[in-house]
Amino acid sequence: MKNKKNRKLAADFACILVGGFLFAFATNSIYTQFKLLSTGFNGVALLLHYSLGTSISFFSFLLNIIFVMIGIKWISPMFAIKSAVGISSISVFLYLTQEIVLPIDNIIVAIIFGSVILGGGVGLALRHDGALGGMNILGKIISKYAGVSIGTVDMVFNAILIVCAGFIFGLNIALYTILARYIANLVIDNVIEGFNRKKTVIIVSDQYREIAARIMVNPKRGITYINGEGGYTGTDKHMIYCVIKLTQLARVKRIVMEEDPRAFMTILDAKEVVGKGFEILLTNSVSKSIR
Repeated sequence: MKNKKNRKLAADFACILVGGFLFAFATNSIYTQFKLLSTGFNGVALLLHYSLGTSISFFSFLLNIIFVMIGIKWISPMFAIKSAVGISSISVFLYLTQEIVLPIDNIIVAIIFGSVILGGGVGLALRHDGALGGMNILGKIISKYAGVSIGTVDMVFNAILIVCAGFIFGLNIALYTILARYIANLVIDNVIEGFNRKKTVIIVSDQYREIAARIMVNPKRGITYINGEGGYTGTDKHMIYCVIKLTQLARVKRIVMEEDPRAFMTILDAKEVVGKGFEILLTNSVSKSIR
């Protein structure tokens, strides 16, 4: 058990380092050619570099690590260590890759490929419980004392950053940066979720017990029964509530159609699933409790 935990920890740090490299590579080889900004304190470091010629790696490390140290009591020790490793790796790789410039002369191509690489790096670090910046920590501090959500802090900070870029370098650069951030955020979300996306399935059927029994056997998902009443018929109805992985959706749909072709089924995106049982059901015995 201990060896397994150590291997996971080693894999986490390795992926955070790879994420730091991808972030730095995209920044130096693509973003800097067109004065594009990343977000948070790394974006501030880029803005200072474009305006004053300062070192990206030095100010990226300085600004981010300060807030990791300030906010250490709001985060777990392991997250602080992983964040420090991620921030340090960015600074080291920014220094090592500063001479690398990819021969791209089209800004749209640069935005797409640069954002995919950068977003992939950030997503990889986040997926392994690390961070490549201290912006979220600043958000936690402000949220605690001012009652403002972390997302709002992040949005306002980056909006100010983009406005500053617009005043200094022109409206086009500000708009290009917004596009780059949008693409990078899409990539981050996809890297974090991967093929592990969740779907919420609600099934209304008279054969609910047969359907539920098959779902609990294969693909081994827990279910909850919800009692309802048909609005038109006034008869009692039984619904199945189930959260499954995207890769299991086709099988669940097939089970429903085989057991009851007249069943009514709603499929929704489940952005986040929290609670005991969801991952355990993949390997342990079937449970009838919802996650």
